Amino acid sequence: MKRLNNVCRVLVPSLFLVILLAGCSATKGALQNFNLFSLEDDKQMGYEMALQIKQNSDNEYPLLDTVRYAGAYTHLRGIFNTVLNSGGLTYRNDFNWRIYIINKDVKNAFAVPGGYIFIYKGLIDYLDNESQLAGVIAHEIAHVDRRHSSKQISKQYGTQLLISLFLPQDANEYLAALAAVGNSLVQLSFSRTDEYEADAVGTSLMAKTKYDPYETAGFFKKMMDGQAATGQAFDFLSTHPSDDKRIASIQALCTSLGVQPFTDAQKRIHVTNLNALKTKLKTPSR
Repeated sequence: MKRLNNVCRVLVPSLFLVILLAGCSATKGALQNFNLFSLEDDKQMGYEMALQIKQNSDNEYPLLDTVRYAGAYTHLRGIFNTVLNSGGLTYRNDFNWRIYIINKDVKNAFAVPGGYIFIYKGLIDYLDNESQLAGVIAHEIAHVDRRHSSKQISKQYGTQLLISLFLPQDANEYLAALAAVGNSLVQLSFSRTDEYEADAVGTSLMAKTKYDPYETAGFFKKMMDGQAATGQAFDFLSTHPSDDKRIASIQALCTSLGVQPFTDAQKRIHVTNLNALKTKLKTPSR
């Protein structure tokens, strides 16, 4: 009951805010940052979604085993932690940051609230170098840190969602409502504003690491060129639509941050590093 009381204290003011926004013209910034959920809600939704994915790991989301492929996970977590600890995150110490590999030949990655990042083996295999992989990870971390999922759900469902979360009579019903919301998180499409913000945050994080932030733009260009050449729709671009303007924006930000593109020698090192990870993904640890 204590949990439910805490929820009510958060949601009652939010209900009045929704009514206020519906009755007057709000600024674009206020609407962009409007969020019905608390940090604890983000963590709970992420936990519920990650649990569902793990429970469905034999079918839709076959997770690569963390013990049998310990070498691959150690390598990937090294990249992940480098980006996480670069500085610039608002919720670095608030969320339960984790990364998982989905063992499918799919060119995609996604994040759910609370710090859970999922990347498909097919995307890792498709990439050219470790900086591109770090760029993907940084982008997904940025979505989580800026709480884009819960903000997007808040905007999509508005008062209907608020009422469904407010009406339950006990904490178990409230958590069930959060879990139901979590079912749509994987298919959630972010706004163009969210995508540009994730680009900016992710690129800024990358600029503080040993990775080349220009390769975030390089990754998007590779995906766009590959999709154009094959005529096939790439999963990542369906949830993270890209264009030349987006690529130019990332490159311009890199320049403004005073970052120099990698030399050919540096690029070769990062190609070698990614190839080492690809080998580990094929070879279970003994």
